[in-house]
Amino acid sequence: MILPPRSSAGFTLVEILIVVALMSILAVAVIPSAAPSVHEDLTSAANIVAADLAYGRSLAVLNNDRYQFQFDLRNNQYTLSYSGSSGSPPPLAPSPFQSSQDPPNQYVVRLAKLPRFGMPVALFDVQLLAAQPVESMTIEFGPLGATTATQPAVIWLSAGSGGGQRYISISINPATGLATIGPYQAIAPAAANAQATSG
Repeated sequence: MILPPRSSAGFTLVEILIVVALMSILAVAVIPSAAPSVHEDLTSAANIVAADLAYGRSLAVLNNDRYQFQFDLRNNQYTLSYSGSSGSPPPLAPSPFQSSQDPPNQYVVRLAKLPRFGMPVALFDVQLLAAQPVESMTIEFGPLGATTATQPAVIWLSAGSGGGQRYISISINPATGLATIGPYQAIAPAAANAQATSG
């Protein structure tokens, strides 16, 4: 009785070594590009800020009242809180990034504490756009969703250092209260905060 030739069910050592070598080459090529760039860090942080602004605006509309953001450049954080005239404002929904020490009627976002994989993002400046930009550390939303300021507000974020420092803006339309993320840029905004530029 003649048996058919046995087929090889496994891989040879040479085939395994070739696959390992190819995987190593691919890993070297892919891993550096997996680390987020300054552009991605800034864009992600700008999306978080814009979403928080939309949340504050929606609270003002839903509760027919006023809510405001206070920006603290020195501590790299901002706080959303009730700014209306009611003696007992509704509590704010808890944030997954909040500290247990934060009061329940405040929504505090610390940019340095946000999950990230790249370099930290900082609040660079907050401005009201007039003939000359004017710094303003408060943005308030009214019952119709508009801001209480008549000028557009711009929040600037920065990341990187030295010649590699980059910026991105979040603009708030005063009539609608809607936020728009601006372009990624290498040029610092005009009339930027003196502490931020000197640091």
